[in-house]
Amino acid sequence: MPVEEHLEPNEVVIASSGFFYATDRRLLRYERAPMTGPQADSLEYGDIQSIDQQVQTRYRLVVISLAVFLLGLVDPGRVGGAIKLAFIVVGLGGMVYAILGRKRVWVFKSDKLPAQRRDQWRLPDDGSERTRRLVQVIQARTKPVPPSTSALEQGRPEPQPQPGKKDDLA
Repeated sequence: MPVEEHLEPNEVVIASSGFFYATDRRLLRYERAPMTGPQADSLEYGDIQSIDQQVQTRYRLVVISLAVFLLGLVDPGRVGGAIKLAFIVVGLGGMVYAILGRKRVWVFKSDKLPAQRRDQWRLPDDGSERTRRLVQVIQARTKPVPPSTSALEQGRPEPQPQPGKKDDLA
């Protein structure tokens, strides 16, 4: 089932990367899942509060590797030195891999997303042109317009004081 089946009439995909498709109307997340079937979800650009770049660390791997390392140090079964050394090496190797193997991701934040689905709205930053273009398109469409500082910037003439009236500021 291609992504085109999830587009509205006359909706056009502007940029895409991974499971994400920026259209002229919304951000679409479409994933082909062979076991559960295709999954499609979308956010209107106005519903996206921010797009943040974060570093994602594999905390589960750090914890498991630490536990393996500590088992090697404690040696609860009084096993031989080779197994003890293997636990220590595997534990340290896992922790180093988890820490050095961190990856950058773009996180799309919205109050419209339920807590259980927020992790799905993370785009790995692989440094490709496609990812950079997708993020630029989304940022351009979600940026709030800054408020004008004067009436002239809005194209309206500034109010002129009327003769005989005092300002309320006095």
